[in-house]
Amino acid sequence: MRKIATYDTREMKTLEFRVWDKEKKEHYPVIELDWDEDGLSVLWEIGNGLSTMALVDDDIAELEQYTGFKDEECRKIFEGDILVGPDGSLTEVISNPQGHGFVIYDDKVIGKEWLSRYFLIVGNIHKNTILNGELAPRESEK
Repeated sequence: MRKIATYDTREMKTLEFRVWDKEKKEHYPVIELDWDEDGLSVLWEIGNGLSTMALVDDDIAELEQYTGFKDEECRKIFEGDILVGPDGSLTEVISNPQGHGFVIYDDKVIGKEWLSRYFLIVGNIHKNTILNGELAPRESEK
């Protein structure tokens, strides 16, 4: 895979996040972020008026940012999502290691307008992987 597009989020008016709860193996909307001397704490809603708060680290939760784009079904695209393009190719959305925003990898070059019109969320990196160009469940999800 090669880098095809980098999208900068510094111009976004509102930042939005979701959290991957590693115990429950589900995504949840983030209610609040708090940064202090202990690190980044995240409060997320788990349903029925209940919420959980924890420090973001590799053992409990993983924070994922909204890209500012939606797929062809108007679902919000977050980092960690796996998309399928109009030609059936799969691509993963990752945060930009060289700065702000996101990088999308694929075999085809696309523009911003294509992302929301012709790409569809088909999975995420926590539950799926891309093997030989095909979407497959992660071993932990089988």
